[in-house]
Amino acid sequence: MEKILNKRICSVLAITLAFLSGCTKKYTDDDVKKFIRDDLQISSFEILSGPEEVQGDDGYTDRMWTVSTSVYGLEEDLVFHVYDDHYYGMEWTENCLRADLSVQKQSVVLDTFPLPDGILIIEDKDESGRTDGLILQCMINGRQDFERGRECIRSVQEHMRLYPSLKDTRMNLRFRVAETEEISDRTIAGREYTAVFTGESTQEEIRSVLQKASDHYLRDCIENGLLTRMDEYTVDERTAVIAEDEFNAEIFRIGETVSDWPGYGYHYRTEIPYGTLYRILQAEGYAVTGDWQSFSFTGDDGETYVCDYENGTAVSVDDLNACTHLHLDDAAPLQEICIDEKLLHMLEMTPETFVSAAEAMDDVYRSIETDGNTVHMTGKGRQFSRIIRQNEKRLNELQDVFRSYGAGYAFVYENLNHVYQGIGFRMGSNIPQDTAEDVIREAAALAALNQVLNEGKIYDWHLDVSFSRIKDGEIEKVLDMVMPQDSLDMQKIYNALNE
Repeated sequence: MEKILNKRICSVLAITLAFLSGCTKKYTDDDVKKFIRDDLQISSFEILSGPEEVQGDDGYTDRMWTVSTSVYGLEEDLVFHVYDDHYYGMEWTENCLRADLSVQKQSVVLDTFPLPDGILIIEDKDESGRTDGLILQCMINGRQDFERGRECIRSVQEHMRLYPSLKDTRMNLRFRVAETEEISDRTIAGREYTAVFTGESTQEEIRSVLQKASDHYLRDCIENGLLTRMDEYTVDERTAVIAEDEFNAEIFRIGETVSDWPGYGYHYRTEIPYGTLYRILQAEGYAVTGDWQSFSFTGDDGETYVCDYENGTAVSVDDLNACTHLHLDDAAPLQEICIDEKLLHMLEMTPETFVSAAEAMDDVYRSIETDGNTVHMTGKGRQFSRIIRQNEKRLNELQDVFRSYGAGYAFVYENLNHVYQGIGFRMGSNIPQDTAEDVIREAAALAALNQVLNEGKIYDWHLDVSFSRIKDGEIEKVLDMVMPQDSLDMQKIYNALNE
């Protein structure tokens, strides 16, 4: 028996060690040669040295082979490296063969390239700390700098004619937003937009990648309300960029589909950037004091409100609507849910009483109506979340009832990211059945309602309901149900708790 036990312990240790060491392969010289031929498509080469151990910045010890090749027809053979690269693959250590061939090709081109004014060469590093690419960096202060980037690409392409065998080398021009003294510019300072090209890229391809970089830059300017930068583009150009952004829209009023302020967008869907608000308030006749980066205005409630990029970037649509007559909508999608007859029954409500309860709450829906034995409600996720938060407050109160009977008694939610797919009741039979029934029914109903509100769509909902007890210091599940198919049979629940 002792020998069997020892064998089992050894087996467990072996499995554990294998798991910790991960799935790594021992690459040979033949593997490296095959990698160079098949993956790098280099038929003629020489391995000069290796493998030798090299320490990566990520803490792993890798192996490196140094290789030379004459296939590019350069004055000197091109030297590059192949790495047996070890890394963490989210579960365990993994490894694979990588090469810095593209970096070495970039280096040949850029080592002799006369850099234009304002253009730098930046080394991009990977997690091991090795150079992963050479980047041509152009600092930008506005739209005109993208044209400077176009001239840089043209110069690089002309220079690459000296190296016809390297004309397919992938080059990167990165536009980086420069730091300025403007407070508002802090919102995008350091952001980067990359245009990728080769010596073979056509003028149309270059125009396209530069346009894409410029559009991404403009999108960031719109999202942060940076008027000086935005005004370098036409309203139609800004409108087109906003239309292409799945996470933004032109600012519009509730109940309308056409914007009164074309070319201006939201900040993260539910907020208005300060600069954009400055323009909107002026257009709507509000007295605004200051400039677009720091201003104040008087709301319809007579209060003075200050917007300053020193202390923020945007104001929520809800807060604006509370103090102005702007009546703004947000860019979040409108959702529709159905409170069906089964859920109303669990809530012990009729369609009419549910509507009355919703109407008594502050801004929790866009529209609500009864349809036979059901209720249809439309609204934004932020509106439905107000109901969810109120329900969660009540769920905490109900849980406290259970806790008054036992320290380990609790509600357990299948609630990753508040989806409310299920609710578990950890309890004991010492809780009076009538008290337990009241708590369980209300808590299950609120959890089911929260699930429907969180989903934000009409679907066939169901709620997993479980019951567990504490026995001999361990938590033991004793019963599973699915609502609304199953009914809450308290006698069945208590029989399971007492088994």
